Amino acid sequence: MNSTQRIYFNWYDHVFFAFMLLLSTAIGIYFSFTSRQNKNITNEYFMGNKKMFVFPIAMSLVASHVSSVTLMSVPADVYQFGAMYGLSIISIFFVCFATSYVYLPVFYGLQLNSTYEYLKLRFNASIRSYCSLLFIFNSILYMSIVVYVPALAYSQATGISIYYVIPFICAICTLYTTIGGIKAVVWTDTLQFIITAGAIAVVFILGLNKAGGIGNVLEVAKRGDRLSFDFDLDLTTRETVFAVLMHWFLTYIRLTATSPECILKFLALPTLKKAQQSIFLFCFGIILIKLIVVLTGLILFTIYYGCDPVKAGLVEKNDQLVPFYVADMAAGIPGLTGLFISGVFCTGLSTLSASLNALSATVYQDFISKYYPELDKNGRTGFIIKFLVVAMGAVIAVLALMVEHLGPILPLAISVSSITAGSFLGLFTLGMLCPRANSKGALWGIFSSTLIVGWMFIGSQWYKAQGLLKSDPKYLSVDNCTLDISLTNITTTMSIPQESNTIFYLYKISHYYYSLIGTTVCIAVGLIVSYATKSKKEVRRELISPVVHYLFDNKKKMKNFVTSTLHKEDGNYRSIYKANQILEDNSVEMTEFRTKTIT
Repeated sequence: MNSTQRIYFNWYDHVFFAFMLLLSTAIGIYFSFTSRQNKNITNEYFMGNKKMFVFPIAMSLVASHVSSVTLMSVPADVYQFGAMYGLSIISIFFVCFATSYVYLPVFYGLQLNSTYEYLKLRFNASIRSYCSLLFIFNSILYMSIVVYVPALAYSQATGISIYYVIPFICAICTLYTTIGGIKAVVWTDTLQFIITAGAIAVVFILGLNKAGGIGNVLEVAKRGDRLSFDFDLDLTTRETVFAVLMHWFLTYIRLTATSPECILKFLALPTLKKAQQSIFLFCFGIILIKLIVVLTGLILFTIYYGCDPVKAGLVEKNDQLVPFYVADMAAGIPGLTGLFISGVFCTGLSTLSASLNALSATVYQDFISKYYPELDKNGRTGFIIKFLVVAMGAVIAVLALMVEHLGPILPLAISVSSITAGSFLGLFTLGMLCPRANSKGALWGIFSSTLIVGWMFIGSQWYKAQGLLKSDPKYLSVDNCTLDISLTNITTTMSIPQESNTIFYLYKISHYYYSLIGTTVCIAVGLIVSYATKSKKEVRRELISPVVHYLFDNKKKMKNFVTSTLHKEDGNYRSIYKANQILEDNSVEMTEFRTKTIT
């Protein structure tokens, strides 16, 4: 290892990489031809005619959630700040049950192409349109980050500027997504996940061997304060146990239970039971990947303990640590570089393809077909959907070129996704678990939530850009470096004095709390406004989660008691009126109801 070492491609790496891209494109072409016989283009394109299988759906879900940010930025974050990120594994375990039994049964029963169509049925069309716009805006921003990371890795490997790589990534992904639909997305995701898993496994095993085994890795990590857990309740602390657990629980609930990317894949399965099976298989896969990337971060710390590559001037920024580490592992192993870069590239492609499919479905179902329903009859649906995929891919490519100026990737990705994550989760939770919630409460809830979290994000990014707000990593040094590095290459991290007293408190709150704040504000405001503006609109039972169906069952029993018992016994219409007033409160138990009414 020396100061000029970097990851690079040989001819066999180029061959392997090209083969992966050609195979992904071939899958899209194949499903393009097989789907032409189906007359229902929207059902075929978005839900695969409901003939998909559990395993590829689960692998597709894992692939679309294991983004390039996970593979490249998480190990670098663990290297700098410690293994607190690993607590997300605990959160995901509970996410499986909540998704399977609280949210998914509602969507599967309704069989909607767009999750935001639910909001129209539960509340009104205005909330549906508002949320669809927020989803489109947020997804495009987040996807630009997801695309940038593999472009950076490929640029390091080949020397080709990211200004050429980013359009190339978007063009390939847009091509097979456009021509193949959900089937192409799922099967290419499955292929790409196999490549990604292979890359992660090989690099992990080689790194673990070089680091002296898992025992030594944990020992060095403990010595370097990478295994400590902070239980502080201060909201401005970057990472605490409570913040990490709540953030990843809420984030993954929002992703698996309400996002169009996941719901479309669940609906492609023939039965609800199979959809639930795919969730648990997905959770097992995502937990395994999370565990490996966290351990990879600790392996990085063990290998470079006392000789930080960033301070030593071997890499420019922390987001380049993983490619630098792979270059170290790949020495003398032909093809490993190509395998790793292909794996990183695959994570970006799989996440982007799922998002492009969901974005096109949302735009078409929530806006175009809403105002131009005749398009479904004149055969233009397929052309418009494919045009939307191309347009979204182009916009994401343009925005991805600007990401390199926005700072460290992982905090940025978490912050961007959290702008609307909490708001959406809060809104769908209001709709499915709170029968008393109405459209006015929902509108004020999501508006307040996005306004507050968006304001916090913009203010935080502004002060970070000024250098007045930053998170210093745990201790890193170059004291044990044995490299032949001149002192001019060694950089030191000088902490810029933070004017903490002049920065508004909300801007200093950790990005891990954004989802919690967004969800809490949305639900709290939504319930307050709903109770203040009671609605006479009766909520359909199928729009409410099965876990609260007992409210409807009790209400039905109470109504039967009013009409059959009181009216027959004494004809006291005044008593019946009072009974109906009691019925307005769904929390009244049957025994309490009988006592009050008869008395």
